[in-house]
Amino acid sequence: MTGSGSGSGSGNGNGNGVLTALFAALIILACTASVIAVSEKNQGERNYWALTNYEDRQFADVKAALAKGGLSQSMWPRARQLAVVYRQQNKMAEAANIYRILWPLEKNPDDFIALALDLASVYSDMGGFASALPIYKEVFAYDKRLGKDNSVIARDYNNLAVCYRAMASTSADPAVRTENLLLAERESNLALSTAGGASNLISFNAAMIERDKSGAAFDDPARMAFFHLNK
Repeated sequence: MTGSGSGSGSGNGNGNGVLTALFAALIILACTASVIAVSEKNQGERNYWALTNYEDRQFADVKAALAKGGLSQSMWPRARQLAVVYRQQNKMAEAANIYRILWPLEKNPDDFIALALDLASVYSDMGGFASALPIYKEVFAYDKRLGKDNSVIARDYNNLAVCYRAMASTSADPAVRTENLLLAERESNLALSTAGGASNLISFNAAMIERDKSGAAFDDPARMAFFHLNK
């Protein structure tokens, strides 16, 4: 009996010990998760303010020139860098303003196209697909005049398709929605035929347009903007 009682007491003691250890582990885990969450939040805040301080230190003269409307050509590269910082800070209107100023001034064809695509991309990020559309059309016409290769022209068709699809998703008018989906399908088919079926992204966009035509719920328009081929 004594042995049995001793074993039972030992078992209860072990059980209580396990429960105590488990409880302590849960507390430690919860505290660790809390510390990580606070750390990630603080890191995000530090990154934001680091960018802001960098912007203030490095681009004061550029911002002053922009405010006066007198941006010299020597400042163009740094103005583009400032636009990137603004985008990282989610200051899309400020970034768009820089691209709007620089784009018409640029004479180098590659930089002209890059600035146009950056501006259209910012408009798309802001939900301004109707503003992005004429820019993508101009880029397409410009690339055609320059005789760009099929991969570039396919990119341009795809950008138009994504833009029309996003415009369809944001329209409350069924007729406008249908019209834009048909335009998206047309541009998507042209992108596919021009690319020769070599682009997974273009194929994916084509499949999404077909899905939309079937009556499925639209994706978030902001998510659609990620499928632009801007580079």
